[in-house]
Amino acid sequence: MAGASWGFLEARRDPVVVRHRAALAGLPPGPRLKVVLLSDPHAGSWDMPYRRLDRIVAQVNALEPDLVLLAGDYFAIHRIGQPPERDLVRALRPLAGLRARFGVWAVRGNHDNAWTHRIFAQQASPVLLVNRWVRAGPVVVAGIDSSSLSSDPARALAGVPADRPLIVLVHEPEQALALPPLERRAGTLVLAGHTHGGQVCLPLLGCPVTWREGPYPCRRGWCRLGGHAVLVTSGVGTSTVPLRIGVPPEVVELRLYPAGGRNSGTDRYRSPVS
Repeated sequence: MAGASWGFLEARRDPVVVRHRAALAGLPPGPRLKVVLLSDPHAGSWDMPYRRLDRIVAQVNALEPDLVLLAGDYFAIHRIGQPPERDLVRALRPLAGLRARFGVWAVRGNHDNAWTHRIFAQQASPVLLVNRWVRAGPVVVAGIDSSSLSSDPARALAGVPADRPLIVLVHEPEQALALPPLERRAGTLVLAGHTHGGQVCLPLLGCPVTWREGPYPCRRGWCRLGGHAVLVTSGVGTSTVPLRIGVPPEVVELRLYPAGGRNSGTDRYRSPVS
């Protein structure tokens, strides 16, 4: 009982800001590009009341990001059938308060659906990317639908400029394995969520939730899949049970700098991106 109470309190805590940095070929000289990755709020669940999501949005805005990317699973669906549209609207409304110089871009997760698409379309921001790409400042952002929906990597990447750095935003990390061959002069980076970092990870026992869902070579942080550098966030919400143990909710701040340039600073993590 005490463990469950602790896990519930941990699930409701303010997210930690996990800072990463990476070199990305093709970025122009100048200040680093600050990208914030936010995923899996599952708003409306016991651990994610809407007022908590308001606080998280304010926390992201305080980081003064150049680019905000949302990796899906916006609403908590714990019932059979379609939730009322008003609940989906309440779940997505706080995200309209996110601010970034080069825009706020989103993809759908496996808990999202056509209603999510419709509601996003009624808001000026975030902009939902369903298998398409956009120019966002010095980079291109390509958004690919969840593999449980209408995922179409080839369509999403068709015509992407070869000389501009590419950020591929997906929900599930393993979607990197389905990316078509990319002949590029600039770097490519894949950002994802979905795994919750395991959500409940116990000493010696590991992460039981991910046992049930299958093995994840990319549970949290950096890894390589299909030859691509992939950065996975554990997200801010929960799934299945409103508990977090050993895996705090997190907001990822990724600072990108030109490959071959000077690398100075005190960021905790770094991964070269080709």
